Amino acid sequence: VRLPSGLESILLLRHPKERRQKHQSAWILERCVSGVRQHVSRRLPRALQSKSIPSGLEHIYEQPQSCLLVFPGAGARPLRDVLDPGVKHLILVDATWRFAREMAAVPEKDDPLGCIRRVELSPPPETRPVFVVRKPMLLAREEE
Repeated sequence: VRLPSGLESILLLRHPKERRQKHQSAWILERCVSGVRQHVSRRLPRALQSKSIPSGLEHIYEQPQSCLLVFPGAGARPLRDVLDPGVKHLILVDATWRFAREMAAVPEKDDPLGCIRRVELSPPPETRPVFVVRKPMLLAREEE
């Protein structure tokens, strides 16, 4: 499948341990959507500490308003409510829930993900999902 009209890229932030997991999801995304790029790291380099921005991630640092981080939680809005012509890049997190929360957390103001709007995926009201989540994420523990 090609990227939806207006989107230039989908970036998959992948935790290093995810590559060893038995049930990986990155390969599904790469086979279903063309143009998906991966960046394997626990955290993105801080904007102030990074002498050189990792290749392919320039838009996160230089145009954060053109990006959306797809991750559920406090402040995340439905993707369909936020997607507008200014959005060019979607960022997804590929990790276990524990590591994904760490990766998406914004502990300091110079964290590159701190300036990016957060969205969550939700099926349209008239549809019924046909997949099963093995372990639902517990959002009540976010403040820890």
